[in-house]
Amino acid sequence: MEARLKPMEVLYITGHSLGAAMAAIEAVLARTGPNYQAAFDETLKATYTFGQPMIGSPELAAACNADQFLGTNVVR
Repeated sequence: MEARLKPMEVLYITGHSLGAAMAAIEAVLARTGPNYQAAFDETLKATYTFGQPMIGSPELAAACNADQFLGTNVVR
């Protein structure tokens, strides 16, 4: 029997500590990077991080908070 891959329906990104920082960066890339947007735009539902260190400047934080998806679906 041939194994068939099914398309991804839903994606949640999670991480703790350094993994949380990486998860947050991936969420930003998935939301803003043109190659990532095409792949994850419909499937990425949220990102949850635990013990995440700061990953950028206050300006990056303000830009993320202003984004409709990142501001509400990235939970630190």
